[in-house]
Amino acid sequence: MRVVGVVFNPNKSEALEVCDWLLASLQKKGIRVIVPEQYAAAIQRPDLAVNDAEFRISINAAISLGGDGTLLGLAHFLAGAEKPILGVNLGQLGFLTDVELNALSQGIDRLLTGQYKVEKRTMLEAIVVRHGEEIKKFIALNDVVIAKGAIARLIRLRTYVDDQFVTMYPADGLIVSTATGSTGYCLSAGGPLIHPTLPVTVIMPICPHTLNARALVISDHQQVKISVQAGHSETLLTTDGQRGINLQTKDLIIVRKAPFVTPLIKVSGRDYFEVLRTKMHSGGNADG
Repeated sequence: MRVVGVVFNPNKSEALEVCDWLLASLQKKGIRVIVPEQYAAAIQRPDLAVNDAEFRISINAAISLGGDGTLLGLAHFLAGAEKPILGVNLGQLGFLTDVELNALSQGIDRLLTGQYKVEKRTMLEAIVVRHGEEIKKFIALNDVVIAKGAIARLIRLRTYVDDQFVTMYPADGLIVSTATGSTGYCLSAGGPLIHPTLPVTVIMPICPHTLNARALVISDHQQVKISVQAGHSETLLTTDGQRGINLQTKDLIIVRKAPFVTPLIKVSGRDYFEVLRTKMHSGGNADG
């Protein structure tokens, strides 16, 4: 591990303080640290600044300081580069991050000595087709969401899996989620908890105006097509809550497994179910 990239949430004062400590700690251990230009400006370290392309090419691993949103943004930034990410939780829940602040020093030592594993997390690709032409392509680690805006009207979404008609959802929206994203918006909408290593995709309606709409779990090799049958000017598509586009009636959205993954570094040794118990405050322990 020779070159480590660092990003952080510039809106969190704690992240700036932790970043200062982390940079000094890594450099003391002989590691070259680089930071994207826009982040280097926030901590007044022009000596560490590199452009986006150099950051993606040069790093052996990246460290994210913040919450899940910071890590998701980094996953988008590094999409296709196959560079592993270590998430340090400075947020609230932090399902995607692996290291808590009080264990950061130990976690860095484990990272630099190779005492970690890497989980390859599936990503989604969402393509927006309008009047028969592709107008936009997005990627997502957690989810692709089609939802109405502030106007309180239902939207109607005709949904297909591998070109086979599933149903027409009259709803506030629809979530197409990876297994990783099952602890995100999908969970809030009433979706199932799914182990993040399972090769599945979840289709979850948001507040459907029907009694029989439930989450649908399919193989991640299957393709989802969603046709906006009735929408309005505030119908939106967003990916991981990060990027998006306004949709129009008759737009077609194609969601499929992306051709690359997000590698997440695991140094804490905590298993998935321990994380669930901790983050969701469920009780019990292995000894009864």
